[in-house]
Amino acid sequence: MTSTAAASFLDYCRLRTLEQTTLDTYGWALGHLEQHCPFLPDNHRVLLDTLARVRLGPDSRHNLERVLRTFYKWLAEGVWLAQRYGSSEARAPQAGTP
Repeated sequence: MTSTAAASFLDYCRLRTLEQTTLDTYGWALGHLEQHCPFLPDNHRVLLDTLARVRLGPDSRHNLERVLRTFYKWLAEGVWLAQRYGSSEARAPQAGTP
């Protein structure tokens, strides 16, 4: 579920002692992802469709996209999978072509 992965990501970020404003921005963006996709999108097209449904100004949209790139990079690096399953051998969602 998106909420489980998002909570793990935010915990990981807190352990890295990121600034509170960064954590707030991450929480805001992941809240949008959770609201529109209760289950993590497993391909790039679904993620793009999700972003298209979120009505935001240009700066906010840029922040949303930046945070989601960071979040998916973290997933792809296997950090969440290793924490959740004890191994990073499970595959993270892969970006596909639209």
